[in-house]
Amino acid sequence: MSAPRGSLRRAAAGAALGALLLAGCGGSDERKKAAPQPPPDRTHRSEAGARATLREYAVAFTSSDARRTCDLLDPTSAPLKSASKQRCRREVGRLEDAITPADAASLRQSFAALKPVVRANVATLPGQDDLSLRYIDGRWYVRLAPSTGSPPPS
Repeated sequence: MSAPRGSLRRAAAGAALGALLLAGCGGSDERKKAAPQPPPDRTHRSEAGARATLREYAVAFTSSDARRTCDLLDPTSAPLKSASKQRCRREVGRLEDAITPADAASLRQSFAALKPVVRANVATLPGQDDLSLRYIDGRWYVRLAPSTGSPPPS
């Protein structure tokens, strides 16, 4: 025996309503996915966060912003441990004064090409023995080897 027509219509209407509701939910997910995400910054404990820090450092250094450059340096590294912030700014300022516009552009490109390898709280840079990054208190910092006076990568 077949089901009465009324129950078939109600079942079909229920299925259609369910499909419409599901389609509506999918649409809102699409809008969420399409929403622009902020670019990673130095608080992201990832390769993207380490790269953002390198970019920030290169811009600060090549823009003669000694204060910002020193703020991005690892405060626990040997060159800064014994130096005051003012001394750091003086030393970095001397290095920055020697950079030509062509050198600045080249340095920014070199830093942009670096690909940090993140392991726990340290990001190493293949081929760069004198430069690395450390994640301290929720932020990445550039760490220079004690023997280096200038930060440019090769």
